[in-house]
Amino acid sequence: MTKKPKMTKPKPKRVKLSKNKPTSEIFAICDYAMVDREGKMSIVGIFREMYADKIPSYIHHFYVAASIVGTPETAYDITVNFTSPNGKPTIRPQEVTVQIGLGGLTNLVTDIINLPLESTGQYTITLTTNDGHIVGKSYFRVIDLKTPQPSVN
Repeated sequence: MTKKPKMTKPKPKRVKLSKNKPTSEIFAICDYAMVDREGKMSIVGIFREMYADKIPSYIHHFYVAASIVGTPETAYDITVNFTSPNGKPTIRPQEVTVQIGLGGLTNLVTDIINLPLESTGQYTITLTTNDGHIVGKSYFRVIDLKTPQPSVN
């Protein structure tokens, strides 16, 4: 008589974290983002460039969306920092608390209204924890429409 092999469930894949610090798997600057009641995040209109017909100007409304991996069932205080091309803060940092779920994941979506654009160049958005750990970093560039741009062939 031969025994049937036991069927075992595959173990879930674990994401290794450096010293159990949260990290972003997805980090997007976009026109719209939301998280539905099942926890699925939708992101629409990801951008890396903003064209302005005059400087100074404003981005009237956009979203920052991130999928964050961390220690399951742990809360993290996250600060969303906005830095201009000259390295100075553009608006007051936004503070949010995220709760990592049982699977070690959570989604963060925040909307930004009237971000001042004082100059052309690269603007940086950084997510950090209270101890200064960088959870994620992204950027977008502001381009003046009146300045000729090099052609791309």
